Amino acid sequence: MQRYLDMESNGIGNYFDADEIIELLEYFEDMEDYDHFTNVVKIGQKLHPHNIDIKIQVCKGNIYNHDFEKALSSIEQLNDTENQDLKVMKCECLCALDRYEELLACLETMKTVSDNEMEETYEYLAHILREHHESKHAYDFVKRGLVMFPDNVRLKEELCYHLDMQYETEKSIAVCKELIDSDPYSVDYWYILGRLYAISEDYDKAIDAFNFALVCDDADLEIKILRAFCFFLKEDFLKVAEIYKEFFLDETNSIIDYIQPLMNFSDQSEQAYRLIKKMIEKYDNFDTESLPRFLLDDRDDEVNGLLSIADSFPCSLLFLLFNELLPVTENDKDAINNIEQIIQLIYQNGTNNINFRIDTTKTFHLSSKQKIKKILAQHTSDIESGDDNECIERQIIQHLLDGNINLFCQQYVQSSSEAISAYLGKLFSVSKKRKKPSAFYLDANEIYRDDYNNISSSELSAKFMTNKNLHN
Repeated sequence: MQRYLDMESNGIGNYFDADEIIELLEYFEDMEDYDHFTNVVKIGQKLHPHNIDIKIQVCKGNIYNHDFEKALSSIEQLNDTENQDLKVMKCECLCALDRYEELLACLETMKTVSDNEMEETYEYLAHILREHHESKHAYDFVKRGLVMFPDNVRLKEELCYHLDMQYETEKSIAVCKELIDSDPYSVDYWYILGRLYAISEDYDKAIDAFNFALVCDDADLEIKILRAFCFFLKEDFLKVAEIYKEFFLDETNSIIDYIQPLMNFSDQSEQAYRLIKKMIEKYDNFDTESLPRFLLDDRDDEVNGLLSIADSFPCSLLFLLFNELLPVTENDKDAINNIEQIIQLIYQNGTNNINFRIDTTKTFHLSSKQKIKKILAQHTSDIESGDDNECIERQIIQHLLDGNINLFCQQYVQSSSEAISAYLGKLFSVSKKRKKPSAFYLDANEIYRDDYNNISSSELSAKFMTNKNLHN
């Protein structure tokens, strides 16, 4: 390794025998350092052009570089029908190239290998068909694998995912219970079960599942938020406040103390949702390696507690949309991004799930709807009403306000979530700007940040001391 690194740094060539090349390649493959892997492959080709093991690594390098046609051609030229690694790589190329029938035929030639090797091959290919290639054949492949290996946990995880994506929630729940039987202390499995029950609107069972998940990991903030939202939909707002206290247990007492008077307000639902938003804010800013779970997917998306709720509670999508429209009046870019994604979720559910429905019966849903209708009516009157280019967006928003998902889906294909958010941006851009604070005084918002969060005296003093012109 040191000889290779020295060669890389000084540019002077060095000799490596074939075994050393293979050792370097195995190391960089384990480290997922594919740049160095590719470089070492080239060195190996130059030094040992006829070595079979290095030729096999060349095929692997082409796969890592997503040159599947070239990789497949190289594999077939080697014509080593007994090498199982080559057969698996060939299968991977066929997955990437969407040559499903050839993939199945290739697997038939591997039936002479041990059951363990065959089972691992099905696990691996099932994952890459879905995760890396989003193949339409991934679901069929998982079912074929489970016929051969009915107790395989990884294949059951894949099956649970596919059933969920096809809105076969009851079947997905059954598979998830089997996974829990195999590992009763898996926080992920309990999380998935809770989410599936939430989608089914069985909030009591969802709460039970989330409780078990928190037994496995009592520090999981996302699960606490989803559990709180279950209680919110059950209109048990005091329970939301209890979870809020647990959520901020390590915070100062001043943050916790405001809960009780807050919950004495006439509209407890509005105050309870504020508590949930406060929890989401902490979760989104929390430095954690665990991203929001959407089943067992590893995703690169930014942490977003609101979209985790939207994914788990599709019947509440309109309620979440209406409550995200309010910050748009303040030009909140995060809210605009959330609106676009929530609208896409409404369309996705409305077009793919024949059982999809929006819950508009809750009192707090009606309240948020009336608020946004009033605001939209106020701002719509401020812009030119004769702009036909935005007629579709106006109609789409009206369909959402009416809860008419069928008409929304029909017209949404003529527009996009970006066009809708652009229209909303234009609507609210004409709203009156905030008055600039006097140069000689701290503005009220700088002293009293919101309904429940005062600025600390030390921060207030710092503001005053750094600006001698203030006369508060």
